[in-house]
Amino acid sequence: MNGNVILLIGNHDKGYLKSVPHTDKCVLSYKGKRFLLIHDPKKVRKWDGCVIHGHKHNNKPEEYPFINGENKTINVSVELINYTPVSIDFLVDRMDEIVYWEAIDKEPVL
Repeated sequence: MNGNVILLIGNHDKGYLKSVPHTDKCVLSYKGKRFLLIHDPKKVRKWDGCVIHGHKHNNKPEEYPFINGENKTINVSVELINYTPVSIDFLVDRMDEIVYWEAIDKEPVL
């Protein structure tokens, strides 16, 4: 893979990362949109862009679905994206039109 790799740590990663460069959050600007990348969405403070997170898996899809257009959150936990990576272009192309999308293998609400 080309590009810069930034490892975002999760709640089970701390003990393994002593020699690996990592962070707990990162801002990504892409195609005129700003994203906050963070493991746990509950740790987000003031942010006016979209939040891409994990941590919630499929425990509460009504609160943390794959895409929540109203709250501007994208949950990329593996259970919600069918264990398949999702490109940032895929997300950018859909985030403005989707109100609620529980999981990638279900129908979104536009």
